[in-house]
Amino acid sequence: MMGQPAELLSADDLWPIARKLPRDQQLQLARLLLGGEPPRKTDAEAYAALPPRAEEFSSDEGALGWEGEGWEEFYAKG
Repeated sequence: MMGQPAELLSADDLWPIARKLPRDQQLQLARLLLGGEPPRKTDAEAYAALPPRAEEFSSDEGALGWEGEGWEEFYAKG
């Protein structure tokens, strides 16, 4: 609701949520809370801190690569 002050949460309120985070996210949260790592402001800073992994990108040689077979049916016909 607008105009209502935000409900204050305690560490005990947040603990069940924090426990569900993956380990790397738990560490990032701890660093942020302890003031050791300010939030990143640019994409370049984010990629420098945690570069993308090889499995995050498909190769053009893969079955679903844009140059692969079968994409012709998705092109507009006209």
